[in-house]
Amino acid sequence: MAADAPAVGSRLDAYRLTRLIGKGGMSTVYLAEEGEGGSQVAVKVLEPRLATDEEFRKRFMRESRYASDLKHPSIVHVRAVGEAEGVLYMAMDYVDGSDLATVLSVEGGLSAERTLDILAPIASALDAAHAVGIVHRDVNPTNILVVPGDPADAFLTDFGLGKNRGQDTSALTAAGAFVGTFSYTAPEQILDKQPDYRADIYSLGCVLFACLVGKPPFDNHREAMVLNAHIQDPPPKVSAVRPDVSSAVDDVIAKAMAKDPAERYTTCTEMMAGARVALTVGAPIASTVPAAGPGPGRLCLRVSAGRAEGEQIEVGQELEFGRHATGPGRLAQDNELSRRHARVFRGEGGGWLIEDLGSTNGTFVNEKKIEEPLALLDGDRIELGATKLVVAAGAPAPEETPAPSRPSLPAIGVGGSSSLKLDIDFDERTARLVIGEGAEAMTLILEDGRWRPA
Repeated sequence: MAADAPAVGSRLDAYRLTRLIGKGGMSTVYLAEEGEGGSQVAVKVLEPRLATDEEFRKRFMRESRYASDLKHPSIVHVRAVGEAEGVLYMAMDYVDGSDLATVLSVEGGLSAERTLDILAPIASALDAAHAVGIVHRDVNPTNILVVPGDPADAFLTDFGLGKNRGQDTSALTAAGAFVGTFSYTAPEQILDKQPDYRADIYSLGCVLFACLVGKPPFDNHREAMVLNAHIQDPPPKVSAVRPDVSSAVDDVIAKAMAKDPAERYTTCTEMMAGARVALTVGAPIASTVPAAGPGPGRLCLRVSAGRAEGEQIEVGQELEFGRHATGPGRLAQDNELSRRHARVFRGEGGGWLIEDLGSTNGTFVNEKKIEEPLALLDGDRIELGATKLVVAAGAPAPEETPAPSRPSLPAIGVGGSSSLKLDIDFDERTARLVIGEGAEAMTLILEDGRWRPA
């Protein structure tokens, strides 16, 4: 085995190392060229002092296997893994950006919009891993890569601590040790209680807190104090240090970071759906996703035109559409979709809403471009890119004789002890809504028979 890490300018098989990107506890990452004048890739090289350790070799090889098996637009793709002149390496797509930890150290707490842009694709990537039985187990800002843009692109990397519950019989760690990063580790990982995918949901909740505040929820230089806080203490409140953020996000983070995994959200996407509503409206989405399989209360969308024409799409709690979406949300690779085009989700009152996510060519319902989240009715026609869909079942039927003098307001959920005050001026077609004592009023306007935020 080589005594030192390879030098910049040296070659590993088809890869010429051109620049040092970063160095971690078990590996060094280089920027490299593939072939003569070929494309840029990132090459991770296992530290020579560890490469002789069989356990670390297993961990390195397992990471490469997991990352290469996972096909998702927000997971860094592994191109090859090999050994050259005693050096074990992994070549993967190069992401020209910074890790989220660096972004937070420079910018501090991020805006709600930027936080959602970064973490929504990470949630989708984690759910894709969970769907095939892989648990990341080290979700933290250093393993999230951010490419600047509007919106920013974000990618999940480093499955070195990952575990496939269907294939791996034990974690690659010493007896009694936990895996993960102190500030973002779930209690069951610390206590060695056989963590499952819900440990990633806990960690993503910690990352959500860090994005909004600029530091992890339990920030202490003494590792023992941090670990004890994960086991015993409730997470601090974001709203206590960010008065511009609704206290509803505190409830989302508390649920994601529940000490009992059974009390957490059922998916990372569901958690981010709650965060999106809490950060943009002020009321968290209730957790009502069925445990498994299709069930009552789902929304059915029929594709009437486009590449996916004829397909029936079921929505359980939320479905995002776009080129970076997964499964049916890609609409058979409709290339006129934006990366994150729109989403359909269930509101607190049980009704279904559609929201444009800043798409290039807009989201249309019944030939009208939407600017705000809009309630869906049975028979509504949706247009996304080159695809047209019809709400076929699950949404309420439109009223045959609507009474314009008493239009219905969308259902908005409030906490058990929260108050709701609503003042309606039917002559001016406006309303003022206050959720909770001392909260800022929200102005609503009546357009086309529906109440919408002003």
